[in-house]
Amino acid sequence: MTNKVFLMVGALLSLTSCNLYGGIDKPSGDNQILMAARACLDHGDYVCAQQNYQALSNNENDVKVSELALTALAQNGLFSMSDLLLALGSDRGSAKSLTAMSGLIAGRGKTDGTSRANIQSVFVSLTTIQDAKLKAFMQFLTATALVNQILAGAITSNNALAITDLVTGACAGICATDATCAKPAADLLLDTDVSGEPSSINVAANWNTAPSITKLELAIAAASTAAGNLGISGLSGISADISTINTQLAAYPGATAAANQCKRQTLVSTLF
Repeated sequence: MTNKVFLMVGALLSLTSCNLYGGIDKPSGDNQILMAARACLDHGDYVCAQQNYQALSNNENDVKVSELALTALAQNGLFSMSDLLLALGSDRGSAKSLTAMSGLIAGRGKTDGTSRANIQSVFVSLTTIQDAKLKAFMQFLTATALVNQILAGAITSNNALAITDLVTGACAGICATDATCAKPAADLLLDTDVSGEPSSINVAANWNTAPSITKLELAIAAASTAAGNLGISGLSGISADISTINTQLAAYPGATAAANQCKRQTLVSTLF
């Protein structure tokens, strides 16, 4: 991971405990503007943060794009670095982190199609980041946020993802013929959304329709690719689980009922 990634992450984590802006009323120059932007973000003043980030020169484009992306996610209650740290907890990096984050998103009521489309839009905005590792880091975070937003849409009660949100009961194994492995009656994570499915995480169309296995597959694939490009061990647990899920889902191509049943069981086997 490059120094730029370390510096950005360190700065973001520090926002929870200090005011970096100090007494500067009219920041000038990239350093002061960046301090002001982060201070505004620290205080939850997202408009102020956005205005300052936008004022950065082209020399700081990577920081501008990456932190504007994080500001947009935080402003809409969709995802923050603190969400990730809270979800990692003592299960640091395990698949349980995914279910924990989906519960956080569900608790905020951010399971709607507009929230999904907003995260997808943030992901696309990252394409102009030049630093390869920073770009991969931000794509991993954003795609993971999208994964969890879609999983949040499958939750039926108590703001907690349950096995029965994905299948009707405990499965004996992936693709077992046991009827308890069928999709639940309250099928909130649709096999196929009849109103339309997106073709790619990079294409805006149809991300605002209902949560579905197709959308989840696209988000997981994007997160897995970004994790591979990142190539670090700090999030090895959660990134490894995402890569495992991606590989397993890809083993059952298509949107047939049989393939989707196998995909549901794959999710159960990894997330719980």
